[in-house]
Amino acid sequence: MKTTRMILTSALILLPTLLFAQGAKKITVDQIMEKSLTATGGRAAMLKLKTSTMKGTLNVKSSGIKGTIAITTKSPNKVLVTSTIPGVGDSLQGFDGKVGWAKDPFSGLRKLEGGELDEIKRQGQLSEALTYKSVYSQIKLVGTQKVNGKDAYVLKMTPKKGKPSTSYFDTKTFLLVKQEMTAETPQGTFPVEAFISEYKTIDGVKFPTVMKQKIGTIADMEMRFSEIKNNTPVDDKIFTMPAK
Repeated sequence: MKTTRMILTSALILLPTLLFAQGAKKITVDQIMEKSLTATGGRAAMLKLKTSTMKGTLNVKSSGIKGTIAITTKSPNKVLVTSTIPGVGDSLQGFDGKVGWAKDPFSGLRKLEGGELDEIKRQGQLSEALTYKSVYSQIKLVGTQKVNGKDAYVLKMTPKKGKPSTSYFDTKTFLLVKQEMTAETPQGTFPVEAFISEYKTIDGVKFPTVMKQKIGTIADMEMRFSEIKNNTPVDDKIFTMPAK
């Protein structure tokens, strides 16, 4: 009888663990990524996107700096990010499919290498859910976590090149709601925590219009996009590294 009671007690202790393990098996990484793709508009709608331009405001709350930002992406892998701060000037980061570069009033023009190059390459993807198998060597579902009071699947993502990141997908909507990554800059390496929200449907595709970033302890930034245009003509020249 004592042995039976011990077995039953052990089973009860293990029950929550077993239930969690069974629950975790109910969904896979591939299913989460596919559901995320569907949630943002679906494969067919994403494949129709050839170019996308997002324009909005930039607010560095930690320093009171305000400006504008524009992100232009062209399939399959070109991107240009331009931010303008009154009294400071323009800061640009671009990738033309082969060469990554940056130009700003402080560091001038420079070619991107290492982690900076890896990151700008990933930014050039119009939909990570379409290309994740070619970009990441491993993606692991590690559980769920609350993001702004709602449950989110936590995926540890290890790229073929670059530093690992963590992505959080809402368990009900399957939209991306948070990312954690490491940013490499001329000033050093910093942890970045980004919150993504307020999705709007443009041409059948959901785009996040609010992005809040915490860059280590040095910056607290918010980007709000009020204008999104897809499939407008974009000259490849804007992605090319300037001569000076």
